[in-house]
This record gives sequence, C-alpha cells and structure tokens, in this order.
Amino acid sequence: MRPKGFTLVEVLLSISIFSIVAVAVFRVFSAAVYADQRVDRSLKSSVGILSAVHALELDLQNVALYRRSDQSFPLEGDAGSLSLVTSHNDELLLIRYWLDDNGNLRRSSQSVAGSSNQGQAVFSPAELRDVTFSFGYLKADDKEKIIWKDSWHRATLPFAVRWKAELRRGPESDHFLTIERTIVIPRGPWGFNE
Repeated sequence: MRPKGFTLVEVLLSISIFSIVAVAVFRVFSAAVYADQRVDRSLKSSVGILSAVHALELDLQNVALYRRSDQSFPLEGDAGSLSLVTSHNDELLLIRYWLDDNGNLRRSSQSVAGSSNQGQAVFSPAELRDVTFSFGYLKADDKEKIIWKDSWHRATLPFAVRWKAELRRGPESDHFLTIERTIVIPRGPWGFNE
C-alpha cells in the first residue's frame, strides 16, 4: 500500500510549473504597467502642446494694435519669439512667447497700463524642440498667395501666424514629429504689403 501525500519529485515539479507561470504573469503585468506609463507621459506631453497652441490661438484671435501718444505696441516677432497686445477680461495685456534655453515654451503677460503683472506660464512638454514662428501677408498684386517671413516688425498686422514645433514620438524615441499650425488673424486684410 502506498503512503498518502506527494513525493518530493511531485512537489518540486509543481513548484517549478507554478514558478514558470508566475514569471510569465509578472512579465505580462509589468509590460502593461510600462505601456501605461508611456501612454501617460505621451498624453501629458500632448496636453501641454495643445494647451500652448490653444493659448496662442486665443491671443492671436484677440490681437489689437495699440498706440498711445508715448508708446506703440504692434505685433512683433521673429523665428523664436512673438509679442502682441491682446484683450482679456476688459484689460489690454502685452503677451510675449519665446522658447527658453531649456526648451520650454514660455508665455508672459503684463498689463499695458503697467498696473499689474500677470506672471509667467510655462508650457514644458519635455519632448518639444525647435519652436518657430513665421508671419504671412498677402501681396498687394496677388491676394491669393500668402508670403511667409521669419520676422514681423511692421505697424500692421500680418494675415496669419504659423507656429511650428517638433515633438518627440515617444519617451525613448529619437524620432520627431513635426507639428504645424497656421492661425489666421481675424483682421487679416490689414496685413497687406504696403
């Protein structure tokens, strides 16, 4: 008659099978957690960029040419920065966008009257690089074609502003996706070449 219970070989075999199954389940679980973290980082980066583009679009849609007897605040910019006057909550604000040395897109705002400083917002998607602005106007003789310039230092508004940046495709990726947005300024006809 055989004694009841498991032999040592049976116990070792069942522990080995359980260990193999446990390792496989752990690998699947850790891969899912890693994928979730990558998606979360990518989503946060995308939200940062969308927030920056939305703020820029609202500022440009509310742009104003403002002149006082002692000062003028036209829309000005070059490839790496943009400054403009916009209306917000019944107040005129001087807004400035630029890319700092760390690659953060910064936005500062200050009351045109100089009475209050609205602080500085930073859009810092860690995967953003090479933010550039360009300025479009319609030629007087060919109003169907937009001419793009790397800078704008005129007393008139451009027809549109193009915002371009490169976004890293993933946290560990060396590949970048180019994002480009053209924002038409509502008072665009004022941007005709004089």
